[in-house]
Amino acid sequence: MKNSNSAEQQSKPFSGVERNNMEIIIALFAAYILGSIPTSYIMGKLIKGIDIRDFGSGNVGATNALRILGTKVGVFTLIIDIGK
Repeated sequence: MKNSNSAEQQSKPFSGVERNNMEIIIALFAAYILGSIPTSYIMGKLIKGIDIRDFGSGNVGATNALRILGTKVGVFTLIIDIGK
């Protein structure tokens, strides 16, 4: 006797393993895009109107944001970067 549940799964697009693979691909793409957002650069432009790459070490990281933009903005940037 054939399992009707497996027949239903086969007829649905993106079911079972294919759906899991598609979800993984979408999650990886979203993580790549989210991780490429330069938080320190955006904070520098919004808070002080400067390009943070022109100051300090020239790096667009939380440490340079801490040094150039101040403690509050630096810690906020670090938290956002960790969350990404």
